[in-house]
Amino acid sequence: MLPANLYLKWLLVLLVFVVTSEQVAEAIEFHDIRWGFNDRLTAYHINPVTVLVENPDSTPFEGEIFFHQESFRGQQIDIALAATTYVAPFEKKWLQFYPYISDFNANWRISWSQKGIQHSKTFLSPRPVSDKSIIQLVAPDRLSTVIPGIKQFPEDLYPPVTGATDALQIMLLDHLPRWEKTRREAFKEWVYSGGILHIFHNSNGDPLLFPDSYSPLKRQASPAYYGNGVVYYHQQKLNDLSYAELLRTLNADKNSSVTSKILNVKKNPVQESDATYASCDSPRLA
Repeated sequence: MLPANLYLKWLLVLLVFVVTSEQVAEAIEFHDIRWGFNDRLTAYHINPVTVLVENPDSTPFEGEIFFHQESFRGQQIDIALAATTYVAPFEKKWLQFYPYISDFNANWRISWSQKGIQHSKTFLSPRPVSDKSIIQLVAPDRLSTVIPGIKQFPEDLYPPVTGATDALQIMLLDHLPRWEKTRREAFKEWVYSGGILHIFHNSNGDPLLFPDSYSPLKRQASPAYYGNGVVYYHQQKLNDLSYAELLRTLNADKNSSVTSKILNVKKNPVQESDATYASCDSPRLA
């Protein structure tokens, strides 16, 4: 039989182990991180960084989560971005930050406090590139045709913040996104600021019918110029195009300056039904 003192020591060790294990198990977890729009970052631009948060505990988590860059020696670089979030018990939730990215890869640290205990996790970002992103916007609950070389980006992760889409250059769209007002406004502002949008017929072969909340995208003239951006309306389904045909279309538009196209339209006016002109007094997308 164990002496009383030794028994108490083992009991204390067991209690400490149980309490520590419970605290570790209760901490929220980060399972996934998405860099930019297509798993890469664009240098010298604001990029969205999206992380998946899971709460494995029976009590909800509510608090601030911080995200900051640090040197390989562990020293913080620049200010930490903060987001206040709520994650219900046994639920998962996407959380998004919008850091400005320079031209080198670095360590990024996520930190938070939970039940008086500080937690953190580090991620190594991919090396930034100079090119902006090309994506196919997809509905999260719908299977879409995979296009080689073009990343699919879920519409529910599209940034609802104006200015957070600066690293996006071209979007392919063949359905009407189910967005709240903030995402619709950020999307329209992206087009106005220089985005290139390719609109295709939906999976049934029908043209997309935009409601008034997407005005003036309801207009089907092609190409249509809005501010520094341009919208192309294609008369076919996206999956009807071969990869080579789609690549030729995107390269032709990508290598053409939207600004020069607008100036060319002004110098050589066409009928108003064929284009929408950008000018200093043109109304912004509303």
